[in-house]
Amino acid sequence: MGTYQYPNLTVIEEDDSIKVRIMHLQHTIVAKFPNHQMVYISIHNIQRAIQHQYHASIDVKDISTCGPDLLIHMRQTTTYSLMLASGSLDMIPISLSLMPWNAEYGSTKVPAHTQLADSFNFDYNKIARNMRKPAKQALILIDAIPAHLCSDTTIKTLLQKLCDVPEITFDRPNHTYQVSAKTHCIENIPSVAHLGLKKIEAGQAFIYIWPIWLEAIDFTSEDSLILESWAEEEAAKLARQKLAGYISSADTFPADYGEHEGDINDLDDTAYRSSVYPPLHSSQVPYADAVTTPNACATINDQVLQSRWTRTFQIANQNSEKIISKIALKNVRLLHLLLRV
Repeated sequence: MGTYQYPNLTVIEEDDSIKVRIMHLQHTIVAKFPNHQMVYISIHNIQRAIQHQYHASIDVKDISTCGPDLLIHMRQTTTYSLMLASGSLDMIPISLSLMPWNAEYGSTKVPAHTQLADSFNFDYNKIARNMRKPAKQALILIDAIPAHLCSDTTIKTLLQKLCDVPEITFDRPNHTYQVSAKTHCIENIPSVAHLGLKKIEAGQAFIYIWPIWLEAIDFTSEDSLILESWAEEEAAKLARQKLAGYISSADTFPADYGEHEGDINDLDDTAYRSSVYPPLHSSQVPYADAVTTPNACATINDQVLQSRWTRTFQIANQNSEKIISKIALKNVRLLHLLLRV
């Protein structure tokens, strides 16, 4: 029987930055809810309970949620030891069990050779872009990243084959990420994925694997798709006009033709589209609304939409002639010879 393959697995190597974060997380306590008893408890409730039961002060910034559990970072060594010796934090109507945090908490350990190096073995975003699928603006919410793996580098590695990531926001109290992204394959962004950390122990490679949750919210308006289609049609029309002008001219080419010959290969269609369609920032799409409001797309106000229309037409007008001339110079020699045959 084959070994279980964790779906949508991204594996990262343990490096010095991860080791530093592990060191900073010393004296962190995991507070767990009783089985099947999930109730809403704010970080201020936790703060007051610690002050009341252990007569110790703690900053609310040192309390956060991570998946179904709470993380409490105690800076006072004495209080840290006292809380673990007690083993519980009394709340009303429940009591939270306390245990020390470690870098393997919540993970499943498997030999490295049993898993594929990268389950995202297809670059979905590149494939979809080459198929001319339209780019979409998305807000991706990511939950349950292990505390010591929380970094922009981890998020970019996780999403590198699914979207372009211009902006990342970390919500520390909730241990969640909000990613402003541009993607050609929003339908390929999974709701459940796995993050693995590869470590060498006693000369053997192991992977510690955690489940993580993603939610991709499409914030692309229908107007943006219409504008993109219009821009492509106008570019094609200008290209035909430009090519017709070159072909009807004499049997000579511009003196700097050779200098332009390689330019078209360097033209980054992704960068051009990104400049035409600037990403929405998290300030324009409040996280709370994105999670709790069914029609979260309505949070994009008229001013944002109007600025995107204006920016689209400005960039298209500024860049169309340059792009068309490069395309024409690249292909005019071949077309000219074909027409003479």
